[in-house]
Amino acid sequence: MKKIIIVLSFIFLIFTSNLLAEMKEIEDNVLEGVTGQAGFSSITRDGNLLRILLNAKIKTYGEVGAVKAGYYERNNLGDLYQLAPKIAGKVVVLRGPQDDTFWAWEKKANPNRLDWDQDWRDLKLGTGVDNPVTMNGLLIKAEWDDINSPNRKLNKLLIGTPEMRGEMEANMVRLTGVLNPDLMAGLMGYIVHNTGEWISEKPMKVIRDSIITKGNLRLALWPLDMYPVELGKYEFKYPGQGFFLELAREGIPNLLGRTDGGITALMGTNEYGQMP
Repeated sequence: MKKIIIVLSFIFLIFTSNLLAEMKEIEDNVLEGVTGQAGFSSITRDGNLLRILLNAKIKTYGEVGAVKAGYYERNNLGDLYQLAPKIAGKVVVLRGPQDDTFWAWEKKANPNRLDWDQDWRDLKLGTGVDNPVTMNGLLIKAEWDDINSPNRKLNKLLIGTPEMRGEMEANMVRLTGVLNPDLMAGLMGYIVHNTGEWISEKPMKVIRDSIITKGNLRLALWPLDMYPVELGKYEFKYPGQGFFLELAREGIPNLLGRTDGGITALMGTNEYGQMP
């Protein structure tokens, strides 16, 4: 229950900071079989899945010192993310995931079993009051085990925006989710400039990883100089680059394809975790 409260607080901080509305309970018979569109929004129901899309444009600028969510034990985390194989051997990647450094082609087991799903420091949405982040639309998806049962349980909840524009900044000490590499302008710009290659054909899927923690990534043009890469800034500038948070109940597959529950961030993807 505690991690649900934390993530919901985070979700509403980001996505509803400029919205004011009176809350009223909706009876079950009102939701039964509803499929419709009423001016500014669309509501659809498909079996146990309810999808609400508000055609709202939200502009917000905000700063948060730290956001942490989902502290519990996970098993079978696999290896920490490897970036070097994505760059056709032209660039060597080094990083220090847990106060150590290793060549990126080395497989390194993820040690973060008892840790945070999300641990973001110095979060900033927008670069200033005059340059906020813009969210085009607000999407809410809720899926129950049996929506018609009086004892129904919420399996999954996803809240976010199908399209975000602007700059987001954060030191992501731990990230669990699906990340579109196109958002990392500093890293992508470096690779394109020095290799002429683009590596963002597929999203990065990470679990409690620290690959994009500030100061953790180094690139080298083999066999010469090593360069630090400025991390922490994420530019949302293309259509379809959304931002979502998904909360899944244990035993239910999430957008990482795992069933151990937790909180998944989708950055620069659509609501299904796919690249636009």
